[in-house]
Amino acid sequence: RMHRLTHYLRDFFRAADVEYEGRGVEVWIPKCGPELDNLRAGLAWAFGPEGDADVGIEILSHAGPVYVALSLQAERVRWARHALSRVTAATPPQFRASLLLHSVPGYSFGDPTTASLAGEAVALLRQVGRPAKLGYALMVAATGLLRPGDVEEGEILLREAEALLRPLGLSAPLSGLLNLLSVARSLAGDPRGAAPYMREAIEMARSLEMRQWI
Repeated sequence: RMHRLTHYLRDFFRAADVEYEGRGVEVWIPKCGPELDNLRAGLAWAFGPEGDADVGIEILSHAGPVYVALSLQAERVRWARHALSRVTAATPPQFRASLLLHSVPGYSFGDPTTASLAGEAVALLRQVGRPAKLGYALMVAATGLLRPGDVEEGEILLREAEALLRPLGLSAPLSGLLNLLSVARSLAGDPRGAAPYMREAIEMARSLEMRQWI
């Protein structure tokens, strides 16, 4: 029974990851939120003594946004760190990258651990060819490098993310990126430079009906 459940969850969250890519995390709640108890049971079995850790790793790599949408970041971090301990040389790089990003509690400005974990994810995702995923990883890595009066390294990553995300059109990651570019300019002591990015970020979030911005 648990074998069937975990394979169902793998396929379910793999499809959701593709369907909802580029959209705000709140869109995950109606369809994916009701699967939370199954998700918890499935991961517990997959990483247990009779489970299949490879399937658990793939499930978690796709299901991370559910935890964010439901404000369960601490649970996501706990599972991601456990899953990373089960990664092998055969684990696909995109799955390991997702786990590294899920192991970061959130945007942690000026935090070396965030910069290191997300930087490792960036290196892995450069092998994969998923611009939206790489753009997000660059954003997370940049936050770990942004400090008051010291934004140059972080802004380099944000500009690379912008070059990846803008061609993809309106998206939640692009809105978040614009917000981070505004923060970077503010940390640099340039409020005038920050304002246009913030305006564009808010307008884009409204167009996408992202509740966290409106």
